[in-house]
This record gives sequence, C-alpha cells and structure tokens, in this order.
Amino acid sequence: MTASSTIGAWLDSEVGGPLVRGLLAASGAGEETLAPLGGLPLQQLIALSQGQMPQSVVDDLVRAANGGVIPEEAAPTGWVEKTTPAASRVRRSS
Repeated sequence: MTASSTIGAWLDSEVGGPLVRGLLAASGAGEETLAPLGGLPLQQLIALSQGQMPQSVVDDLVRAANGGVIPEEAAPTGWVEKTTPAASRVRRSS
C-alpha cells in the first residue's frame, strides 16, 4: 500500500482498511464519506481536505501499512495528469 494506491484499494486491504477506518473514526466520519472517492489515490486526500489533513497523516498510514517504512513508489503507468502554463492569447485582426 502506497500513497498512490486508490482509496478503494486501501479500504479493501486487510491491512489498509482498518487503518483508514480508524482514521475516519477518529475524525468522527464513517467509511461512506470516502465511497465517492474510491478511485482516487490516497494522496489526493491532502488536497481535498483543504489544509485540514497534513501530509504526515498519509505518510503515517503508509508506514503503518508497510511495517514502519514508506516503500519507494514505482513510476506511474498509464495516464497521469500534467498541468501546463496557459497558452498565449492570440489576437485576431478584423
């Protein structure tokens, strides 16, 4: 289990599921809160929390699921979103 593993994979995992459910319970939320986010990477919770969840929470979950270490992430495969600067505006002449 890594920060790039989906929330659904974490919840389905024998190791990750109890960890994520424990985090939710500590914050007063239930598993249904994450149901719509199942396909997103666990790391995405940081951005979605709008500053409420620090990176250390995800790091601690990954460590706990992997015997105290954060495994090296493999290079992403498939589609990866990349942001680029906005294109220049083109002026049109009449």
